[in-house]
Amino acid sequence: MSTRRSIIGGIGAATLASASGCLGFLTGSEPLEESASPARVQANVSEATGYEFQGIEEQTLEETFEIAGQERTVIATNAVATYEKSFEIPLLGDARAGVFAVVSTPAFEIAGQSLNPVSEYDEAELVDLVASQYEGLRVRGERARTTATTLGTDYEVAIFAGTATFQGQEVDVNVHTGSLRHEEDFLIPVGVYPQELADQERANVETLLDSLEHPIEG
Repeated sequence: MSTRRSIIGGIGAATLASASGCLGFLTGSEPLEESASPARVQANVSEATGYEFQGIEEQTLEETFEIAGQERTVIATNAVATYEKSFEIPLLGDARAGVFAVVSTPAFEIAGQSLNPVSEYDEAELVDLVASQYEGLRVRGERARTTATTLGTDYEVAIFAGTATFQGQEVDVNVHTGSLRHEEDFLIPVGVYPQELADQERANVETLLDSLEHPIEG
């Protein structure tokens, strides 16, 4: 599984297709433009759970589309913080098969109404979006649900069964995902780890889900 393939591309495209609202945007005199503030896991928690910080990436997405015969432009900048963890896996040896990411995507709120479709996504839609952006990751049915608490907010997390390809080998994995609104952004944390390590890694991923920081300086 390519952990560097951005989750945010699919989220951004969905956002761009739905956004409208400010006066300049409606008249066509200026684009609708928003940037998400990055989020990450508390440093002491990522270290304690063995997930190594890989950095924060940004992606700026610009799209021009037609509304009622008029062209309009939307620009969105999303951010993703990525963490990886190595495990000894039979037939693979040492492999970076643990992945945790936190995606920040702007709410695009106008007159108190969020224009980002993520605001209405359930966990099944979120995990489908994640799977579509990670090469080699296929997600099957939901296995369980739990609740995480971070940034003063309780949010629902779904756990899905799936498979991921590491070093050419297919591995059964669990995928945790959910979403929450914090300040001007939606945050979408995602955790992936081998099912055979669930006894130890589920607790680690749940700790990460409870330990987000936002906003931070990128």
